[in-house]
Amino acid sequence: MSILTSSWFIAAVILAGLAVQSVHGASLGTNTEDVADANACKCKLKLGDGTFEGTNYSAKEIDEALEKYKNLAKLGKKDFMGFPKHFGGKDNSGNLVFPDVKACVPPLQEFQIHKAGSGDSPPKSADRIVIDANGVLCGCMTHTGMKNPNDFQACN
Repeated sequence: MSILTSSWFIAAVILAGLAVQSVHGASLGTNTEDVADANACKCKLKLGDGTFEGTNYSAKEIDEALEKYKNLAKLGKKDFMGFPKHFGGKDNSGNLVFPDVKACVPPLQEFQIHKAGSGDSPPKSADRIVIDANGVLCGCMTHTGMKNPNDFQACN
């Protein structure tokens, strides 16, 4: 094989590898665990006193919550805690909770997130996913760390 032919062959192999990786959501130099957790919600937040409180959720746990929401919504039912519930999209100060999410179409719903393995009747959670009218996940929010138990803030 000539040097020119070898170069074209190597370039084709590299491009094919990039195409395969992009189909699976990974890129060169990226840890696939980081990519898999791109939809995770980090509701473990730093409080004013410097301590951390709350829970982080994997993408799988968020997907499970979204699936439970969709199953209940399809049947027009609520879970044992009364979720899903209407969510106005703003905190008690009137600020949009997810201002960067332009695609979220009102009305919005909130639904509890639970850690994997918490069973069919887990205790009430301070953490929620927010879903739009089309069933699209807008983001996550938490009541953790708030002075008023009815206030909330967006998770990372």
